[in-house]
Amino acid sequence: MAIALPSWPVIQSGSPSKNVSALQSLLNYRNNNTVLATDGVFGTGTQTAVKTYQANNGLTADGVAGQNTLVKLVSGLTVQNRTNNMAGKAAQYLVSKFESLTVDGDFGAGSATAVKNFQSNMGVSADGAVGATTWQYLFGYTGTYPVQSGGGTTTTGFIRPVRATILAINSGREFGASRDASRDHAGIDFFVNNGNGTPVYASAAGKVLANYLFYAGTNAVEVQNTDGTILRYGEISSSLTVGTSVVKGQQIGTIIPNTETKGTMLHLEYYKGTASGGLTNTANTVYDFVPTRKYQRRRDLLDPTSFATLPIS
Repeated sequence: MAIALPSWPVIQSGSPSKNVSALQSLLNYRNNNTVLATDGVFGTGTQTAVKTYQANNGLTADGVAGQNTLVKLVSGLTVQNRTNNMAGKAAQYLVSKFESLTVDGDFGAGSATAVKNFQSNMGVSADGAVGATTWQYLFGYTGTYPVQSGGGTTTTGFIRPVRATILAINSGREFGASRDASRDHAGIDFFVNNGNGTPVYASAAGKVLANYLFYAGTNAVEVQNTDGTILRYGEISSSLTVGTSVVKGQQIGTIIPNTETKGTMLHLEYYKGTASGGLTNTANTVYDFVPTRKYQRRRDLLDPTSFATLPIS
């Protein structure tokens, strides 16, 4: 269920610092990146900058940033992956009220994933881009995330499951990449050059749900993490049995070559744990937490991209 769209706040002296920092960043962006300190303090300099912007845009120049001013500031403005400017910094300040991320203006994959998490928790389309509706949610929402079974709002506390020094997500193997005319990639692939025998570690503590033949002579192990989410570690060899408890950082298997391409990789998929049935579902076309694509997976599929940049221990 979607969270009701909140009202725009009124930003003035004494307003929450991250809303003020976002306002200051947007004023910089709209004023040819003139640097107004993004210190989160609504002082005389910020008030003057607001008045100037209002006067230049046909608004009442009262120095208070309410609905009309904020709507004008974000009008036609979409921040998305690869945005690198003061508008991106404004979005990051707002997202950082709810998600852990670096505020530097370089709005990359990590920031986009954080926005997706926020959007999913608001119950709106989770595309990772900050457009008109998401701006309003980010500025106006003052609550905490609703409690949802299955967790999955953040990967804080997880670790990267492969520790090899030669590691990459190859082009075309990222989440959502087109695999062929019938399906899109439902996970990310950690390729390890000549990686036969490379250890795979549990990204979090949990319990083994399944261990089965997955693809071209390799197996997949499904682990339900303690927060309720599920990770599917694919294209590996593992002796773990159903019901086995694992701890974060425990070796759960090894990468082995598949018999089709001879590639050595870990294929990682991520699920919120709010649906039932097998993780592979070729008939499903509805997804609760990611943009609709032809994933052929269960509807609670999550984007695992952030696992590629997690710490290794």
